[in-house]
Amino acid sequence: MRAEGSERATSTAEAFFAAVWDAGAGAVTHSVRLTGHRIDLTFSPDLEPRLMPALAHLKTESQGETALQVRAWDSHSGGTPLPATPWNRADYPDGGEIRGPDTASISIAYRFDPGALSLFDRETGRAVFWIDSADRVPGWMAAAPFRTILPWFVAATGGQFVHGAGVGLDGRGVLVAGAGGSGKSTTALLCADAGLQFVGDDYVVVGADGDLHAAYGSAKLDDASLALLPHLKPWVVNDDPEISKHVVMLSRARPESVVPRLRLEAILLPRLGRSDRSRFHPASASEALLALAPTTVFQLPGAGGPALRFMAELARRVPAYHLDLGPPDGVAAAVADLLRKGGTP
Repeated sequence: MRAEGSERATSTAEAFFAAVWDAGAGAVTHSVRLTGHRIDLTFSPDLEPRLMPALAHLKTESQGETALQVRAWDSHSGGTPLPATPWNRADYPDGGEIRGPDTASISIAYRFDPGALSLFDRETGRAVFWIDSADRVPGWMAAAPFRTILPWFVAATGGQFVHGAGVGLDGRGVLVAGAGGSGKSTTALLCADAGLQFVGDDYVVVGADGDLHAAYGSAKLDDASLALLPHLKPWVVNDDPEISKHVVMLSRARPESVVPRLRLEAILLPRLGRSDRSRFHPASASEALLALAPTTVFQLPGAGGPALRFMAELARRVPAYHLDLGPPDGVAAAVADLLRKGGTP
């Protein structure tokens, strides 16, 4: 039975979405393709140069059915203030989904800093991203735009955003997972720099088809990792003071390496300082899940039970290996050799 007041909450959420959607008319539209689905992104003038570069490698022709329409606008360049919100701060945690006005079809999330609102209506395939000014877009958001909306959409199509990197060879790929500082990004960038294929760093998508799919063309490197790859310095687009990392637009620095999709063969769990050369050791499904799940669930709003079940099944289905990282010049060769052998050492 519907609790008293729940009908009012549903109507409030739908009315608020409609008001924000109508307020956010954009100036320029790009079409991108994610997990095979066409997404149309319409931007207000100042947001387009801030948010589009990390998605530019996914651009596609405006042909076929649109699976998702996103309006991204800022009040400053769009000239329209955000409509009054139907909730108060007690309704939600910072960055998390808002509990009060949620409905079965509409998801809403808000980040206090930088003050960014994300909404997604699964029934209509429409979404809105709003921020007061493009100047308030932080480096991490420019590196991974729509980090709330796109995971909601992918989950609705049977896939899952995961916190990890993806590299490959001849269409076969590995998902590189681990907590911050484990060597995940360094491994991915060393592989891409050596000519292996690259689908992403920090966030990649495992589609409903079980393959690895590209999301963002950016990568994050700390000082030590950037020192290993100094020729990437000209491609640093900004720094992320929250995590002390440099954001590199790899889709510009190595466009020949970036691919939209790889067949997933294995999960790699890198470990620093363990070996005089890069070596693989079998890892359990529980170790793979532990490398994937905590950071994914923590960083992506709404990534709860269904996301955990998806990743648990992924960890059971795909073989996993610890990768004890040796000298940097041998990492890519070790990963390439693994892939030539069909994902087994």
